[in-house]
Amino acid sequence: MVTRESTQVQPEDFKRAFAHLPTAVCIVTTGPASDPGGVTVGTLSPLSLAPPLLMFTLMQDSSVLQRLQPGMVIGIQLLSESQAEIATRFSRRGDDRFAGLKLSHAEGAPRLEGAAAWMTALVRDRTTFGDHVLVTALVASAEVGAGRPLLHWRRAFTGHAQDAGHRV
Repeated sequence: MVTRESTQVQPEDFKRAFAHLPTAVCIVTTGPASDPGGVTVGTLSPLSLAPPLLMFTLMQDSSVLQRLQPGMVIGIQLLSESQAEIATRFSRRGDDRFAGLKLSHAEGAPRLEGAAAWMTALVRDRTTFGDHVLVTALVASAEVGAGRPLLHWRRAFTGHAQDAGHRV
């Protein structure tokens, strides 16, 4: 029986179970063109349609987290299947993550070319939960590209499955 005082699942078992949940791979960007910041995010989710809100989480020690203050403009890039290397690059610390990438500065946030979709949003709130911080943002614009999304499944990047022939 599970109670408030029951033993918690081991972290590795918890991660292994969630590794079976396919997630879209995104890059969240912020900052001026002269000093862009960005990080890979696998927890992006819509939160509300009216108003249009999204949410994602970052580790508390994320180098980008300090730049995501309420009122800041952020860019959200839903990466395409061909952008696994970019996802890996933005998940590492210390690298010049933007070096050699085609980049524009749309609506106040860095925008990576070639993504499957882009959004611009204003950070609304940050709340700490355990070792992560939940960030909510109000979406100001959204655009869909031509590519299929990059997914993360079973601790690896993969492409989108072929259409099943029907929509839900």
